[in-house]
Amino acid sequence: MNTPKNWINTNSKLLRIAVLAFPFATPSQITPVSKMVNIVSAITQKTYLIGGKYFQSLDDLPNEVNVIILKTIMHYTKGNWLNLVSIYKWFVMNLSAQMELGWQIWKHRNDVDIVLCTVGCYYQVPCLLAKILRKKIVYSSFALDPDMALVTNGRFVSIILTLLCSINFMLADKIIVDSVQTMNAPIHKPYRNKIYIGNRYVEKKFRIITPYEKREKIVGFIGRISQEKGIIDFVKALPAFLENNQDAKVIIIGSGGINELLKNELQRINLPNRIEWIGWIDHSEIPNYLNRMRLLVLPSFTEGSPNVILEAMACGTPVLATSVGGIPSLIRDRESGFILENSPHNGLFYAMNNSINYPEIQRIINNAHEIIEEEYSFSACQKRYQSIII
Repeated sequence: MNTPKNWINTNSKLLRIAVLAFPFATPSQITPVSKMVNIVSAITQKTYLIGGKYFQSLDDLPNEVNVIILKTIMHYTKGNWLNLVSIYKWFVMNLSAQMELGWQIWKHRNDVDIVLCTVGCYYQVPCLLAKILRKKIVYSSFALDPDMALVTNGRFVSIILTLLCSINFMLADKIIVDSVQTMNAPIHKPYRNKIYIGNRYVEKKFRIITPYEKREKIVGFIGRISQEKGIIDFVKALPAFLENNQDAKVIIIGSGGINELLKNELQRINLPNRIEWIGWIDHSEIPNYLNRMRLLVLPSFTEGSPNVILEAMACGTPVLATSVGGIPSLIRDRESGFILENSPHNGLFYAMNNSINYPEIQRIINNAHEIIEEEYSFSACQKRYQSIII
């Protein structure tokens, strides 16, 4: 491990840290950010969480964490990103949020030693200010934002986000990724000397409540309803799957930018008694749904290392997922889950059918659960982050 000289022999319990969470309008960042805060607050003296409105009433953070709520909310502009008005609105909202983050760093400059940037790539202003103030900057790069933008918004936006991420990487003292695959992504290669792997942990509430053999034959999708998640291919594969598995049902959990497209596709299929779309739910409800499922499907086109895969493994729910991002670090095909090689709906049908009817499914469940207990407990994660911060 490469450790900058001015970090050596530092007791992390004496350090004070500001965790920055860009104020996106959607609540999708709550889980990864709150987990990060729980980890670093356990190994540092003082922790600030500076973020959007969703953290205002969060009840699973340690009492000693100082939560600071920003006024700005970042809504992505719908429509053509090449439109000058759209670009202007995006720039103004982005700059407003970054200036707020920067002001909070300046305001607490005497109470913070480390600035930790979490979800998103819009941290250029606060990172530059932190650099001027000689604060240590840690940037967590769990999701490859330019790759996601390429799928959802096109090459123009992807190029912009690549540039923004590169600025963050240059300013950061350390970069945290969640897998070897993410570390080896082209965008990270120039910064390999300051990249560290810091996996997330799985909360104890994610556990086996209902044994696999006592569950209904339910296939599930949990995630953001967006193009890069492969949700439309998943839905298009369902008629053939349900025809071949007459006792099966489907639960879709999530919300996002293509809700209307998903609604239209489900209406076209017209199987309301066998396909249930629940929408967005509180994270605390997910263990109960995972314990109802016999298979969780994630046919994403691009990913980091999704929390929901770890949560499913902890709940004894087999996972079928595409081999993208950090997923190969979590799932080995027919060992700890199932890898989907061909994501279009015709290949997805066969993969779902074979996975849910796999004869050695209990062996896969046991292997996955063992991985969670050994590698993704809170204590294991805490040790990893302590070694990174020190």
